[in-house]
Amino acid sequence: MRVELYEQVSWAPGIGIKKSAFKKLFNEEKGVTYIPWAKLPSSLEAVAEGGLVDEDSLPPPASTKGHFCLLFSA
Repeated sequence: MRVELYEQVSWAPGIGIKKSAFKKLFNEEKGVTYIPWAKLPSSLEAVAEGGLVDEDSLPPPASTKGHFCLLFSA
């Protein structure tokens, strides 16, 4: 007899996201916050508190249309 075990993970936004207007953008299933580049604050320090910023998802200096920055829960 084979028994399969499943683990369920519950993600929560980091402290910085909880305190920001980006709280509604948090994806509970994936544990990430997708912030449109056009809405990124000048400093990510406050919103990144308690999480991680995917630096590869940050905008290049030239364009900020239609893309997203990822903030992961830690």
